[in-house]
Amino acid sequence: MSYNNIFREIWIIDDRYDVSWTYTYLPFWWQIRKRYVDSISKILEWLYWYEEMHFPDLISQNWIDIMSNTILDVKSKISKLSDFNSVWIAPTHEIPINIFLSNYIVNESQLPFKFFHLWTVYRKNNNSTYPYWLAEKRSFMEFHSVFPNYKELEDESDKIVKIMWEIINNIFIMPNIFSERPLITNNPISKKTLCYDSITKFGKTQISWMIYQHWDIFSKPFNVKYRLNWSNKKKYVKTLHFWFTDNLLLSIIINSIDNWRLILPDILMPYQVWIVYNNDNDEFKKALDIQKKLNEQNIRTKLFCNNWKKSVYNLLEKQNPYFIVKVWKMWKITFSNLEWEDNIEFNNEFWEYYVDKKERRRLSILNKKEEIENTSIVKYWKKVNLEVIKEQIKKWKICDIALLKDNNIILDIEKNYLKNWEIIWFYDSNSDWNCVLSWINTVNRAFLSKRF
Repeated sequence: MSYNNIFREIWIIDDRYDVSWTYTYLPFWWQIRKRYVDSISKILEWLYWYEEMHFPDLISQNWIDIMSNTILDVKSKISKLSDFNSVWIAPTHEIPINIFLSNYIVNESQLPFKFFHLWTVYRKNNNSTYPYWLAEKRSFMEFHSVFPNYKELEDESDKIVKIMWEIINNIFIMPNIFSERPLITNNPISKKTLCYDSITKFGKTQISWMIYQHWDIFSKPFNVKYRLNWSNKKKYVKTLHFWFTDNLLLSIIINSIDNWRLILPDILMPYQVWIVYNNDNDEFKKALDIQKKLNEQNIRTKLFCNNWKKSVYNLLEKQNPYFIVKVWKMWKITFSNLEWEDNIEFNNEFWEYYVDKKERRRLSILNKKEEIENTSIVKYWKKVNLEVIKEQIKKWKICDIALLKDNNIILDIEKNYLKNWEIIWFYDSNSDWNCVLSWINTVNRAFLSKRF
């Protein structure tokens, strides 16, 4: 199951046009995304200790020259970048940020230094004229922090991870696994990478959010140092980086698919009530009156004329609101299943149904989350061969196997044996088991997952 198949079914993308590197998003996507951005932006109240800083929307040629030379010097330590002109770059990418920090950080009294930047757009150096391309690659809120030592960095990381748990579990109500990525998968840029992987019902997982503990990986090659207050001795800073991207929104959407209908959390649904009326002035006035009353209750509404009844109903089947109010002869309210209707007068009974419907939606999402979490991890504790592993993974969302925490074995699993599958988390069990590839006795176990 691909993103394109899912998004096509729920009318989020138009894939008739072969536009390289990007999707052609339909208007409903942008409405969802606007509410998503607004809701995520509110976390700034939770992260009040971060200072907002504005970085240039376009990177100057001078910075490009500096980065090109620096990358050539330190590419073995940072990443295997052979052609700078083909690199996706952003004003808040680790490279320009550390160039900035190397000139900004002077002494210990400036630390810890915590800041964020809004509305970053990833782009190519040779294509900066079109910043709206690659919409699926955008991050709109990036956070960086600089510390004098590892302990302060770890403490900050723990605090951020707990906040994200609240956002993902209690606001967006998504089943997920918190994991530390194997070092081999992020060694070029991070000493430790923590992430939330959303579990989906399509047999795959989706990375929702990540935080990079860079430590001194970037500060050393870019010579980002601070002077101790009590002496002239200098030390390298330790850096931390996390951001919010459309990945989290994609996770929410995928977890909101119910039989190819999109049932979004209330916080993201552009319209909670859809008002459908006949092409009649009296009914139009009724519809406006209802819309006004609903808006006074902070309920988001959308008006549809019955001239386009067929297309409206097709749309409703894919983008399911809480319910529909129909305006002809009498008020009718249709719940999420369009096959049956319940006639309700627009009075106090309407509000009782509305509140009840929202509560039942919330409970159904919670029940779905619990159901997925209870069935998603396969406990597979005996000797198995490679074919059995593959078969188990095909049937389930995540496979739990005995796997020696060895770099060569990890590479074999990810690059040769199970292509398109990834180790998302290592942990130690209470008992010894034979590694499924080396057959060496080990307490190491790993979760394997196929990602979108």
